[in-house]
Amino acid sequence: MNQYSLQGNFYHTNIDNTIYQEKVIRIIRQRFGIVIHSHQIHELNKIIHDAFVKFSVSPDEYLLLLEKSAESTPVLDDLMTKITVGETYFFRDKKQVKLLEDVILPELITKKRALNDLNLRIWSAGCASGEEIYTIVMILNELLSADIDKWKLQLLATDINTHALKKAIKGHYHEWSMRSINDYYKKKYFTKEKNIYVLTPEIMNKVEFTYLNLNDNTYPSIFNGTNAQDLILCRNVLIYFDEEITKKIMQGFCASLVDNGYLMLGASDPIVIKNMDLTFVNNSLYIHKKLEQIISRTEDTYNKKLLPIKTNPIQYKPIKVYAETHKIDSKKATHEITQSMIMSLIHEGKWKEALKAINNYKKIKSDVFILNAKATVFANLGNLNDAVKLCEEIIKIDPINIQTHFILAMSLVELNEVKSAEDELRKVIFLDKNYVQAHFQLGLLLLRIKKHDMGIKSLQNALIISKSLNQTQPVTDFDALTYGKLSEILQREIELHKISKG
Repeated sequence: MNQYSLQGNFYHTNIDNTIYQEKVIRIIRQRFGIVIHSHQIHELNKIIHDAFVKFSVSPDEYLLLLEKSAESTPVLDDLMTKITVGETYFFRDKKQVKLLEDVILPELITKKRALNDLNLRIWSAGCASGEEIYTIVMILNELLSADIDKWKLQLLATDINTHALKKAIKGHYHEWSMRSINDYYKKKYFTKEKNIYVLTPEIMNKVEFTYLNLNDNTYPSIFNGTNAQDLILCRNVLIYFDEEITKKIMQGFCASLVDNGYLMLGASDPIVIKNMDLTFVNNSLYIHKKLEQIISRTEDTYNKKLLPIKTNPIQYKPIKVYAETHKIDSKKATHEITQSMIMSLIHEGKWKEALKAINNYKKIKSDVFILNAKATVFANLGNLNDAVKLCEEIIKIDPINIQTHFILAMSLVELNEVKSAEDELRKVIFLDKNYVQAHFQLGLLLLRIKKHDMGIKSLQNALIISKSLNQTQPVTDFDALTYGKLSEILQREIELHKISKG
């Protein structure tokens, strides 16, 4: 729902050097993926001029700060806040909301109940100040009113604008955000304090807000909760990227969806689905192509329910889809499958191929390394209960294996087994006090259960460790993320949650 745009009135400055402008525009595209068009140059000039005054820098100094600074510095935060202004409000786009309320969410709920899988994962990518994801939560609260306490709702909202995220976490809104919400929802889920509408904790506590740059290659992943999504909403965001970046983002979304999962875009967002496992349905909705029955809809059919769908166990999409895969022939002798081949498949994110290779590996029953690999594959495929059971078996063989405890912890986090997940993360830290991922995940988990100070402390511990390591090297067991990028993400999270408390 976040709409990237440049704010401010047109403003003529002395920054008319075409080469300088091109450098700033190039940096914005490289760092954030956002494309600045010719009609936006005057507004960009005003933003830059205001920054010169605000930070007391010359044009050359400003350019150097943009090029060399970490993403969490005040200069970059100021620029990002001003070029990613989210134009959003509750129950925005009535047709899409009706489609979600009457068709998509009820269908997902029905299918989940048929599978006895009361776990629903939704990601609002480019969430701005939170109105979109909170709208979804209110709708779910109504649809699941009879048994909502039995459901595990994992609702993720991400953005690169930390100013907007802080507002979302706070849950305070002005009349402008309420202009499309009806009185029923307004009275039930908000309290009014003077001219401010305050969202109830019942709704706010169901959403996890976090920083994520869609231009980064860090999703999908169990590490940041972007994997195995039933529904992704990314409305009015892609129109501000060029074709190359849009294609990359769509590939990430495709890999983040479960089979039969939904991706909803804005009506004006570009259609980029070539060579992807997505089937076009209408001007604002995509659906995974492995759905057994595709229903085409037009504006006149928004109110109609989907026809019954044959339900099969959900197979989760792998974490990455970009690398070329190694083909595994199960008919070949098992001695041809090596540990290096299996790890190569895992690093490529080819989870189904990796599972086939592991099952044909001759020492699978006794090799802890390969058993851990299999548990990792299970977790990333979304077979979380299988991952937990296998980890428990491995721990009987090797009680102090750090990787096993961490895989178990992440699987338990996904299953919302909070206390057990916390225990496992603390075991990992006991076994290796410098295991940065465990500190990071423990911090996020503690924040989720409202242990604010302890959560911040864990994130700060993770940041200290991350900064002490080679910033260009990939994070252990997470090749898509360097320690430098992890340090920036940790700084964002600390800033977000420190300020949100106040």
